[in-house]
Amino acid sequence: MGEVENAAHSLGRQILILSVGSERELEPTLASLAQHRSVALLVSGHSLFTGLRKPLVVLTARQALPTMHYLREFTATGGLMSYGASVTDAYRQAGIYAGRILKGEKPGDLPVVLPTKFEL
Repeated sequence: MGEVENAAHSLGRQILILSVGSERELEPTLASLAQHRSVALLVSGHSLFTGLRKPLVVLTARQALPTMHYLREFTATGGLMSYGASVTDAYRQAGIYAGRILKGEKPGDLPVVLPTKFEL
């Protein structure tokens, strides 16, 4: 969140960070965005939101709140846009690592690989 805050500050934008810990908190939290006159929403990559994908997309659409998600699956559900690492590419890399381990390489000897393919 620090990087998002720094980016907003450098653009002269104010940012409001809200937390959701369960499905029942989703609707009231999103409703509070209207009170703050929020103009857009950036959804974090927390796994909770993956499970709440459909209600999240429905609620933000109902409020006409432009929302950016972290997985393209949100846009397939009806979300406006997403930007994040390619899940397909990550699974491919996991398969490559599994193959290397099955061929005898030690997991601790394998390098850490960061995503190189991102999807908008």
